[in-house]
Amino acid sequence: MKGIMIAAHGSRRLETEQTLDTIAEKVREKSGAEHLSLGFMEFSDRTFEKALDELVDAGCDDILVIPYFLFTGMHLKHDIPEMLEAYRSEHPDIDIRMGHTLGSDDRLVAIVADQVEGFLTSAGER
Repeated sequence: MKGIMIAAHGSRRLETEQTLDTIAEKVREKSGAEHLSLGFMEFSDRTFEKALDELVDAGCDDILVIPYFLFTGMHLKHDIPEMLEAYRSEHPDIDIRMGHTLGSDDRLVAIVADQVEGFLTSAGER
């Protein structure tokens, strides 16, 4: 069975997790993903391991980890792959792979362009 884990950095600010919970719910609704979990690298009890365990406990044995990151930095080159490899070593029967960063996707460009257009067309607001 297939499962999705959205992997995020985490923050000391509670509203960050609340925002990502909202995003995860919208992704569930839009994609139809029945098994979707959310895991954080730091600053949260909702660790990658717990998010993966949730999927495995639900019967998922084919998991795509989607990094909720814009760029491929050290976390994506080293930290997250190491965390996933540690999990794989304890669960060799589970196929876990990592997707791509959000990067320069045109849909993100459209969001930024909308904000720029709104700013440029606002009359005298400050």
